[in-house]
Amino acid sequence: MKKKIVISGYYGFNNLGDEAILHALLQEIRNWEEDLEILVLSGDPDFTSRTHGVAGAQRWPLSRVKEALENCDIFLTGGGSLLQDKTGFKSIPYYLGLTDLARRKGARNALICCGIGPISRPYLKWFARWQLEKMDFLSVRDSFSRELLQTIGVQQEPHLIPDPVFLLHNTNTGGEGELSSPRPRIIIAPRSLPGAVGLNLDPWIDLCTRLQQDLEGEVVLWPLHSGEDRELCRAISSHLQGITVMENSYSIPRYLEMLQAADLIIGVRLHALIMGAVSGASLLGISYDPKVKSLLEDLGLSSDLELDNFSPEEVAVRAGKILRGDCEEQEQLPSRVASLGKKSRQGMQLLRDFVRRDPHG
Repeated sequence: MKKKIVISGYYGFNNLGDEAILHALLQEIRNWEEDLEILVLSGDPDFTSRTHGVAGAQRWPLSRVKEALENCDIFLTGGGSLLQDKTGFKSIPYYLGLTDLARRKGARNALICCGIGPISRPYLKWFARWQLEKMDFLSVRDSFSRELLQTIGVQQEPHLIPDPVFLLHNTNTGGEGELSSPRPRIIIAPRSLPGAVGLNLDPWIDLCTRLQQDLEGEVVLWPLHSGEDRELCRAISSHLQGITVMENSYSIPRYLEMLQAADLIIGVRLHALIMGAVSGASLLGISYDPKVKSLLEDLGLSSDLELDNFSPEEVAVRAGKILRGDCEEQEQLPSRVASLGKKSRQGMQLLRDFVRRDPHG
């Protein structure tokens, strides 16, 4: 008899990072060769079905979610930065409220590769602790998240499973594609500070100018979130000559091929760095959130550049050192990526064993 898995996350919202997570999760689950029925809760179920070849269902209103949860055996929440209140107070009650609903309908709950925090509101810390203690399978993606669970009083020890996108490192086939050029290819994945009013273009324009003039680089802007980041990328490019914006939507494997053709990726968003890492590119990170700093440290890379006050001159100087091969920390990057991929696969095997387990004996 088929087991039914319902997956909940920030899917169907034009965020490439989250879609890469779902792509990797589905690829791994399908490799289990289990007799499973998979349904994904999505902000755009038709998009999710077309893109990932899986059944999609509306994630709201609650009545539609209840329909999707009928006969659900495993309710899988993750991955991504779902349990935090930095972007608002609704995320934690929404995602953990659904796990409670799934539990009451008889499903077993798994939190997989999630980023936790920041959580600043006391009542949300209490609610998160109360619900997470009930999880049948609890895992987080980084040590920062694990420490935060301990801080808010969660007694259950979570598995530490790196982001599932690290599992995609063997899927790219190589290719130059649209980025072919005799000049150094530098992809920048920018974003605005969360909650910022207006676009702060000056540091990005300054950085792009330095990369073009000082390093003779071909600069490509990469909007990971087609809504939030595309406006920023277009505004930056409108002030400069010779700047390309990735306007098209590609498959995840195709993106990895294009990233493999880059000489350097300067990333702010978490999954710009992870996808760059698994594609084999050199990386330079600018942090806006503890999750980015934690990732850079796991990769053995400098994590001192901050989005709210980074120096374009300093970033350009570091980019030049990387492109010249004069940066020792980049040499250990492939082994660090391979290690995180291995740990992620081991974690997925734990999840597979959990799914296979007979809850009645």
